[in-house]
Amino acid sequence: MNSQLRIKTALSGGKPDRVPLVNVFSLPYLQSRLGMRDSIIKAFMENPGILIDFQEQVGHDPLINLYWPQEPEIAVWPEAMIRWDEGEWHVAETVTERVETYRVIERVIHTPRGSMTSVIRRGECQNWVLKHPFEDDTPLELLDYRPAPASMDLSAIQEYIQAAGDRAFSVMTIPGVWQEACALRGLDRLVCDLFDRKEWVLELLERLADYSAAAAQRVAETGLDCIMINESYVGMGMSPETFEDVILPFDKQIIDAIKKTGCLCSYHVCGKSARLLKIIAGSGVDAIETLSPPELAGDVDLAAAKEEVGQQVALWGGFNERVLASRSRDAIAAEARRCLAAAADGGGYVLRGSGQVYEAMDDALMELAQVVQEHGVY
Repeated sequence: MNSQLRIKTALSGGKPDRVPLVNVFSLPYLQSRLGMRDSIIKAFMENPGILIDFQEQVGHDPLINLYWPQEPEIAVWPEAMIRWDEGEWHVAETVTERVETYRVIERVIHTPRGSMTSVIRRGECQNWVLKHPFEDDTPLELLDYRPAPASMDLSAIQEYIQAAGDRAFSVMTIPGVWQEACALRGLDRLVCDLFDRKEWVLELLERLADYSAAAAQRVAETGLDCIMINESYVGMGMSPETFEDVILPFDKQIIDAIKKTGCLCSYHVCGKSARLLKIIAGSGVDAIETLSPPELAGDVDLAAAKEEVGQQVALWGGFNERVLASRSRDAIAAEARRCLAAAADGGGYVLRGSGQVYEAMDDALMELAQVVQEHGVY
């Protein structure tokens, strides 16, 4: 069974030939590990085999992560892969500070109804938002001028996926409504807005849901294996009541749009999600991630999650990837066996780190792969 089918089978709730093993490797780690000096994004765009070869060499099932635009920080990847006529949504960037490892950039988006301004610190592999575009009283109507997903040229993504073939499982990340609203407004302000002007928040979320649903339908045409709805900020510790009443109805619109295309749909929550799992499982998604344990600022007990929702949805995550930096073969093996014992039974599980891998030696990754190959067989 090839890696693409192995992961697809597990995320569809089935039993592949063994439990799939994937990890999300941070760009700084990959740049160092692969000895790349030029733009790592450009290199991966030109040759997806670079990333696939590395993952195969360390015994992983290759995973390709792609990204839809999210203002203001998720811009470099999409701008490298997606072409569109800006039309009435014109982006202008000015470098206001330049040092060896990063640049500070003022990013202004002009529309016929006015402009929105953000300030970001951009490194080679990471962006930090210093000023969110909706910190001021920016009219929500400005969002209406975003380039229509139906008009975007996604041929580069399609060619990328075709070049990878069945050697890799491809995932496109689309922001959920809360994630994108936090990116535009800032988490602290948006939480206060829920109490101070809830109707404004609901109007914002409605506009974001309409756009992301259209984006999901468009990107599904490229042949992607899975569309992941990113709701990382939900993991801050949101109450089930607020999540179910305010966030999920709008994300459900995106979920329904994805499911109509036949594409797999995964729901991503970093951090605390234990009290939300049953609600998410009832939303129609195929899989839930990242299932972060307490030692990684989460609150999920993987075995309990499997028992609670494992018959409804597939699970991927729960592995503490930080053990890969310990160089302790016993610690790595014990953590892998813990995850397999907790969630592999009956299928529908992909062993994956709860966060990105920032540090790991090849022998640590190979030790992990060996444990999965020996103990992850049904």
